[in-house]
Amino acid sequence: MGTVILMVPSLFAIFSESLKSICMKKSVLYPLSILFAGGALFSCELKDQTTASEAVEVAEEYSLVNKLYNDASNTSDDGVMTAEEDMEGSSTKRIAGEGPTITVSPADLTTFPKNITIDFGQEGITGEDGVLRQGIVMIESSDWHSVEGSVHTTTFSNYYQNGYKVEGTHVSTNLGNVDADNQKFQVVIEDGKVTTPAGEIINYEQNTTRTQKAGASTKLNVWDDEYLIEGTQSGISSSQIEYSMETKEALHFVVVPRGIVAGILELNIGTIEDIEIDYAKKQITTADGNTYPLGN
Repeated sequence: MGTVILMVPSLFAIFSESLKSICMKKSVLYPLSILFAGGALFSCELKDQTTASEAVEVAEEYSLVNKLYNDASNTSDDGVMTAEEDMEGSSTKRIAGEGPTITVSPADLTTFPKNITIDFGQEGITGEDGVLRQGIVMIESSDWHSVEGSVHTTTFSNYYQNGYKVEGTHVSTNLGNVDADNQKFQVVIEDGKVTTPAGEIINYEQNTTRTQKAGASTKLNVWDDEYLIEGTQSGISSSQIEYSMETKEALHFVVVPRGIVAGILELNIGTIEDIEIDYAKKQITTADGNTYPLGN
């Protein structure tokens, strides 16, 4: 079973293009002070509000942090499923011979709860996804991954992904089958904290559900998986700006080609509120009703 969770594609680009359009629109009298080619960096001062450039920076951080926790979630889920698949009475297992050391205790198929430890070592291991993982991921599982009601609580010990330290408590709960093939999980992240290589701290919380829509019948092929994502994500940026995001309509995430093909996401960043992204229409709508193309 594939374990890909939500990876919002290029929110930095989305915000850059949408906010640039807002600044340039004649009916909105916000001075445009800096604009570089390609929309990669600009400043649009919003009087008595969070600036657009700050919102772009927060969106960029959110996109990064969301990806880091998606990667950590995938590591946790894959660890539990690998432990079950490979459990043959030995307490130490490896993924594909060259992967991290996975330790399972108690080392049997029936005794729970189980403590599953995934050790990437201090030097780390680079996966096929290009992510360098270092440190230890620790999981307490009440049952195997596919069992309805099973709860998998993940914490981290000196755990890094591409130089970013990841902390917090990740809890995945199997809510059962929604039909004959597909299951639904609740994913909660509490006290999420990312420390950048520069020492900046970003805080993150998440409460979402992930329902498999396609690909369940081909458990060894993650590339045909599709999911419906619903819920909320929030946090505080390294510049101490609060942000929150909530699904208005479930996001339909497709693994290949990777992206969100439908659904509506509502966003608030600092004092810039009520931004709506409609993925099916490829459209951004602001609080005043103005619409802008979503872009690629």
